[in-house]
Amino acid sequence: EKAHPCLSGASPANREKVAKVLLDYMRRELAIKVDYLDALYQDRLRQRSNQHLCAPWAIDENERMEHSSVVYPRAGTRDDYQGFVYLSARGGFGQYLGRTSTFETWSGYLKLDDKQQIIQDLLEALRAAGIVTALETQGDTKGYQIPAAALRWVPGDGSKPFHDPITVPNASEDGGKTNAFFKGLYRSVALGTKGLQAGEHTAQVPYETRVQREEDFRAARLPVLFCSPTMELGIDIAELNVVNMRNVPPTPANYAQRSGRAGRSGQPALVFTYCATGNSHDQYFFKRPERMVAGAVATPRLDLGNEDLVRAHVQAIWLAETGLDLGSSLRQVLDIEGDPPSLALLANVQDAIADDKPRLRAGIRAEMVLGSIGDDLATADWYSDGWLDEVLKKIPLSFDQACDRWRGLYQAALEQYETQSKVITDATRAQEEKKRARRLRNEADTQLQLLTEAKNLIQSDFYSYRYFASEGFLPGYNFPRLPLSAFIPGRRDRDEFISRPRFLAIAEFGPRSIVYHEGSRYIINRVLMPPREDSGTITTAAKRCSACGYIHPVTEGEGPDLCERCESLLDQPLRSLFRLQNVATRRRDRISSDEEERQRLGYELISGLRFAEHGDAPSIRTAVIEHAGATLGTMTYGQAATIWRINLGWRRRQNPNIYGFVLDTERGYWQRNELMPEDEDAEDPMTPR
Repeated sequence: EKAHPCLSGASPANREKVAKVLLDYMRRELAIKVDYLDALYQDRLRQRSNQHLCAPWAIDENERMEHSSVVYPRAGTRDDYQGFVYLSARGGFGQYLGRTSTFETWSGYLKLDDKQQIIQDLLEALRAAGIVTALETQGDTKGYQIPAAALRWVPGDGSKPFHDPITVPNASEDGGKTNAFFKGLYRSVALGTKGLQAGEHTAQVPYETRVQREEDFRAARLPVLFCSPTMELGIDIAELNVVNMRNVPPTPANYAQRSGRAGRSGQPALVFTYCATGNSHDQYFFKRPERMVAGAVATPRLDLGNEDLVRAHVQAIWLAETGLDLGSSLRQVLDIEGDPPSLALLANVQDAIADDKPRLRAGIRAEMVLGSIGDDLATADWYSDGWLDEVLKKIPLSFDQACDRWRGLYQAALEQYETQSKVITDATRAQEEKKRARRLRNEADTQLQLLTEAKNLIQSDFYSYRYFASEGFLPGYNFPRLPLSAFIPGRRDRDEFISRPRFLAIAEFGPRSIVYHEGSRYIINRVLMPPREDSGTITTAAKRCSACGYIHPVTEGEGPDLCERCESLLDQPLRSLFRLQNVATRRRDRISSDEEERQRLGYELISGLRFAEHGDAPSIRTAVIEHAGATLGTMTYGQAATIWRINLGWRRRQNPNIYGFVLDTERGYWQRNELMPEDEDAEDPMTPR
């Protein structure tokens, strides 16, 4: 009766509706008074968990647990946010109160002061009824929480999804639809999966763990295995009878390998493939399954005239001729002594790579190799009579530059360690700052150990020979070339780096992206910047031709006005471009039943290319396209020196259609990502076009 006229004049049913929206909001924000959301209680629970539970059930020491919040009926400021929730007239609930549909009998206009008064009156009325409780104050403002005893737990019938009028003002006329698949899953299938354990089998899983899971899978101790394409590489599970592919493989050859894991002992097997609705590749083969299931497996093709491929072989021949022992990690190649360390090549390494005799012997052997592919080199516009001599002349510098990725990671970790040590020893810093600094220093210490101590030579990305294979000094075709790494602070001291090819990392390692690894979710939260990096190489500008996609780096001024390839008018340059660096992650939580679909940020990516130049001229050829004797047009193609893939930011787009080249290495590999034709008479999409 003493509340704002808008509340006192409303019907009981109307007041109940508004109060329920407020309580639902408080519930979702965890403004709940209960021991299990109290930080001190959670610490005791964590200690008991570590004493009595084993992995994977124990609460991890690094796991971030959700605490209860407190709702304050006022606007919050930047300085006073400490995990609290502020209900202001300008916020979502305040906007809900101001809608004409909220209070059925009120016809006036609610000002900001009116809405703030209604929020206060609602909370006080609910407090008097025992549905919320008042806690400590901030100045003159009381804080509120819902007592756990006031919550009613009622199972839904699955007929209608929850509607939040704060974020969705107008509910659909039919009340919305629930997901029929998950409704059936939770009602029937899920009941039979209690106690079912599954494991992950990817190249990022430690080698010993991967082997153990294969053995457990063969013995049926591990009934389900979630695999990346690692499982198609000849691993034999003799009695496997079911294979489920979560998307259509790239080619019939991949399909044959993956489906061939099942039914190897002569028994029947079930192989089924999930085709995503918004994926053009999946939908093409959903309509034409015979082209994948019974499709012809094409003979693998290798371009022996690829400059990057030939260069890697020449450099590998030279490395063998030097007799240089690379050791188990780059600490046996680079000087990590001193403060700060120079990270220059060790003296014995410098002597070995500067010796002319290995280069002479490598030149003789390399000429024999090049002679065996003479026909391919004759048509390669990058090759000339002096190419081999030029490569061997620059090879000491190339070897030194191949260490730069490792140097960048080491310098970033060392700088982080020293910076956080200063915070810890600073007596003026708050305890919370020191606690965070200790965590970051421990992370840096772990990164330094991973870079310098290859505990598992087969698995470690920083085992010297594996590292130089990825940098083009050994022919390691099963490793991603010039990869980018993400630091994963694992559980139980299982910290590691995981690597991705650059054309994938541009999306997967974007800011705030989620990485799924070994049953947990990790969020990209930092870039590992090399501290001595020249600022000029970090940010840059470029123009991309909207007509042909050709890239024009802008080094000064506004850059060119016309495209070098098609002479179209260029748009304004894209500025402040940041070259993607190695990143670090923070463990967010373990994967749970809330994760019905993997979450990804909808970055908008654009691609472009720029041809390599040999002799101040672009390395290109022009093909004439003819049909029935008539010339239809011409097409220019050639070696791409750099294929750019630019991440334009957090623009959410459902199932973007991408056509063109995707890559981000400065030399060598590329792949196509084309929309598949939808007409029945279209050519096979696996045929190069």
